[in-house]
Amino acid sequence: MGCRGRLRSSGWRNIYRVGNRRSCRDAHLPLADPNGTEKVVAVSEPQVLTAISNAFRLFRYHDMMLPDAVGSDYMAVNWSPTNGSVLLPTLSALGTVSTRGIIGTRRLEYLATFHITTAPVSTNATRVNVRTVAAKVLDGITLGHGGTVANTVNVRPIRLEEDNVLRVIELELNSEKTRSDKAK
Repeated sequence: MGCRGRLRSSGWRNIYRVGNRRSCRDAHLPLADPNGTEKVVAVSEPQVLTAISNAFRLFRYHDMMLPDAVGSDYMAVNWSPTNGSVLLPTLSALGTVSTRGIIGTRRLEYLATFHITTAPVSTNATRVNVRTVAAKVLDGITLGHGGTVANTVNVRPIRLEEDNVLRVIELELNSEKTRSDKAK
């Protein structure tokens, strides 16, 4: 197609029509699986839940908040969470993207909402699943009822950001293990 995007922290692909031309935004990173990205960690489920709440407390990860997932089904079509937590964007983006399209090169900010669930595999193993529920890029601003409003464009989620969330959980598990080893 001839147009390519470069990604800084995230990747995505979105093709849409503008007039009679096709415009594309293309990234070089793999897209996320619709079922999410999962990893089995060698600790019990209560320890993983504690690590999740500690890793994302007080807006530590990209100013995102971590409420309970139940009752958050309005965020995505055909999604009804019954357990887990939702990692919601609030003030900042996860990354920026450079795209080249019809109007030239632009840098857009990537936003995503994640659903984090855990399931015990055995007494000392837990499966952690991170699934992107909604992924968007900020694409300009318009005037709204309360002033200026950011336009967002829905895009397909990328695996890198799901992996980053899993990595933050693992880092918190390792730091908790280190703290408990020092206490002994």
